[in-house]
Amino acid sequence: MTLGFCAALGLGGCLGGGGSGEGDADEDDGDGGDDTGEPGTIGPSMLLLVDPSPSMQEENAAVLLGLGDLVDAWGARGRVGLGTVSVEEHAGALLGEVVDLGEAGALEALQAQLACEGTCWDEGALASDPGHACGDGLGSEVSVEWLDCACGVDGWAEACVSGNEEPLEAALLATCRANEEEPEVCAYTESPWTESWLGSNAGLLRGGVLHVVAVSDEGDNSRRLPAGHDDPSLYGEALLETAPAEVLWHYLGPEAELACNSGSATTWGTARIDSLVSASGGVRGELYVVENDGSCGEGDAAGFFRAVGQSGPGGG
Repeated sequence: MTLGFCAALGLGGCLGGGGSGEGDADEDDGDGGDDTGEPGTIGPSMLLLVDPSPSMQEENAAVLLGLGDLVDAWGARGRVGLGTVSVEEHAGALLGEVVDLGEAGALEALQAQLACEGTCWDEGALASDPGHACGDGLGSEVSVEWLDCACGVDGWAEACVSGNEEPLEAALLATCRANEEEPEVCAYTESPWTESWLGSNAGLLRGGVLHVVAVSDEGDNSRRLPAGHDDPSLYGEALLETAPAEVLWHYLGPEAELACNSGSATTWGTARIDSLVSASGGVRGELYVVENDGSCGEGDAAGFFRAVGQSGPGGG
């Protein structure tokens, strides 16, 4: 898939790329290997970038409910680092520790990070479940009581972030942070990048395939590309310098026609991410679907994460 990615975007020097992040090619789960999913090989890693804006409550709730399908598909082999598409607020920093899916309570830890730190909740629009007891698990919907258990009482009420959504820049900064030595591509005059961030996303990179997943209703407005420019090759090439040799891009976003868009997506903004997904052989999912009567319905987040979990070398 790396060769296809390079050819489609016209990139050179793609083979043998990769950053110097903690546990790159020499870290694995046993005797080394090439991420085939067999015992002793390097399992897949994911950088999951979510949108903490007010328009994304229902969509992030669907992601919360769908994460179990990713965990089921990857089993104990994978790990996930959770960040956001907001460079102004988080600048590629992960919202918590990288979650090793082989550890007990991994799904609950990942759900808590997303619910407590990565989602803007409107309490008036949330369900209430007075019978919920801490330890019961998420169930089929997100309730105030579950959030209070996962985050502490009202500990979920401060995560709202507005502004530009820059999943491509956020992905680049997140992988820059995962390196111990500074790749040249990290520094940019309009970027908040600072060398002191090196190593702050330790554990995200380990030499196997990196799956970059963007969940957003607005597409991409990253600062290194001019508005209206739909060619993302600058970022595609940059990540090959900061991350392992193979990067798969996935996108859960508005449908192509933008008929059901809850944000302010543009065709060129979504096309940027779509191009990376198509070129790398990733998975494209839709946050919304247009029903037969023209109304807008909820997309299949669980199905999206199942497909992501089954993609790439060693996919479940």
